[in-house]
Amino acid sequence: MISFSIISNTYIKSHIITPLFLRSRFYFLFFIFFILFRFRFFFYFFKTRIISHFVDIKS
Repeated sequence: MISFSIISNTYIKSHIITPLFLRSRFYFLFFIFFILFRFRFFFYFFKTRIISHFVDIKS
């Protein structure tokens, strides 16, 4: 999981964040908030799926 986050971070920085930052600060900030919101929703969904999976295994 750590290696995946590092790879995704480097990819996002090199391919998305840098062009946006060079283009405009507004798009850069908007993208940051968008990514944070999406990842928060994704991790919440992922966490609930894992918990339900372990609960199914125990029962």
